[in-house]
Formats: sequence, C-alpha cells, structure tokens
Amino acid sequence: IMTIAEHAARVLVIRTDKVGDMLLSMPAIKAVRASLPGAHLTVLASAYNEPAVRGWNVPDMVEIYDPAWPMRKRLTAAMALRRQRFDLCLVLHPDLEAYGVARLTGAAVRAGLVHARRVLDRLCAPAWLTHRSICRVDRAASRGLKVPHEIDLTRSVLELAGLKWGDGELDVGVSVDASRWAD
Repeated sequence: IMTIAEHAARVLVIRTDKVGDMLLSMPAIKAVRASLPGAHLTVLASAYNEPAVRGWNVPDMVEIYDPAWPMRKRLTAAMALRRQRFDLCLVLHPDLEAYGVARLTGAAVRAGLVHARRVLDRLCAPAWLTHRSICRVDRAASRGLKVPHEIDLTRSVLELAGLKWGDGELDVGVSVDASRWAD
C-alpha cells in the first residue's frame, strides 16, 4: 500500500518553539530526508530556534516564521508558504497557531502532535490537521507512568504520515564557523 508520503515532492516540517525542542526534532527531520530523499524539504523555524539548524545539510531550506511577529506579518508569511505548494506538512510543535499555519499551506496531508490537556487545540486540530497524534504526557506523569520522550513524540507524527523512522540518533551538524568558534 502506497502512502501519501511516498508521493510527496515538497515537505514542510514546522518547529517554531524552543531551541532544545528543535534539536530533539533533528532525528525526525533526518528520518524525513531518509524516507523522501528526492523531496524538497523545508524546515519552518522561529528566529529564536533557527540557529540550531542553520548550516545543517539535511533540509533544503530553512524558513523563518515567528509567533512573536505582528499578526499581519504572520499571515503574509503563511500565505507565502501556501505558494510553495507543499504536499506534506509535519507539525512537530504542538501549538494551535502551528496547526493553523499547516492548514494555510494547503498541503494534502498535515500530520501533527496534539496535547490531550489542551482542550482548544484538541477541538480545532481535526479541522486543521488531517492526521493527529494525541500526546498524553500529563496523564502519564500524574499516574506515575513512563512519560514518552520528545523524540518518541515526533516519531509518532512521522509514523502517522507513513514515513519510516531511521536510527533516531541525535546528530547535530556543526558548521565550520561554529567549530572554529568552539576551538
């Protein structure tokens, strides 16, 4: 059975929150690249977390969308994404605005992570995402159960879209300039 992901020529991964979460999403982004080596892969980052992926050779492009921008600028940026005609959009940032951006892209498949405790997100997500992975981290924590790691949560989103998960190794590419600076 062929999945929509196997036919995706243009893929958008949305992660516009914290730097650490972007770093923990890197195995998922690598898995997208490995599953769809011929697809054009764009990562949507915030101005805050974009340095984590700047110079990384896995995505073809990194675009900035900042939730701190005025609404008009955010809408303009979202509509510019729509013109790129993405086939697949993966929302790794469980956030209502990220779901809205995904919807505005017009991608046929929009898979995302939704926190069970966020009632408004749960109510709106079905209209904005075609595939949803419900995260019950708070319930697990309150019951003393094992809480899924961020990497496992992002894996669930890829699996919803029919993408294969790679080795899951956290591998952060370091640019030559960054290496020089560290030295």
